[in-house]
Amino acid sequence: MEMQNPAMQDSPSQDRGMADMARQASSMQPDPVGGASPGARRVTIVGAGFSGTVSAIRLLHFADAPLEICLIEREEGYRYGGIAFGWASTNWEHMLNIQAGRITLRRERPEDFLEWANGEADRSDWPQKWQYHTFGVACVVPRRIFRQYLAERLRDAAADAHAEVTLRELTGEVIDVRGQGGGYVSSTPISRPRAGCTTCSRTR
Repeated sequence: MEMQNPAMQDSPSQDRGMADMARQASSMQPDPVGGASPGARRVTIVGAGFSGTVSAIRLLHFADAPLEICLIEREEGYRYGGIAFGWASTNWEHMLNIQAGRITLRRERPEDFLEWANGEADRSDWPQKWQYHTFGVACVVPRRIFRQYLAERLRDAAADAHAEVTLRELTGEVIDVRGQGGGYVSSTPISRPRAGCTTCSRTR
């Protein structure tokens, strides 16, 4: 039986950690900056690469009280994938070093990537080599496809989140973080919504 790569999935302790993080975020003092529902707390994730994107996805899954999740990325070419999977640092010849059947963002759904790649993924921008490819458990996967998987699963999580949980995707550079009032304040000289961002506010 194939075993999922531990680097690509959440362990039970990680699941509990994300749930605890969501609860702690909901108990923080409200952030005075506007943009979320009145009384909503805010979690700011600095860097929208692999780790930042997965953290945002899991917070969206677990948060059950008013919460705004701000995902800030300086370099658009690294968004959702970082250096390892982002458009700026990969091409279609760069492959993941694990098989398709061992990739998942959610330990409770080990088949998630294969279902997405073979049935849900938008293949319109894929090279012809991959547009009609059926992925099996032992297939290799281009890193750029994995980046797209992360991006689309983030959008799915935002759409399915609790009614008072929102995601804002921002472009900017965080230059300072300091404690204030039981929480933290981040300083960004430039912080603006992404051009064409569809997940900055949650709608159904």
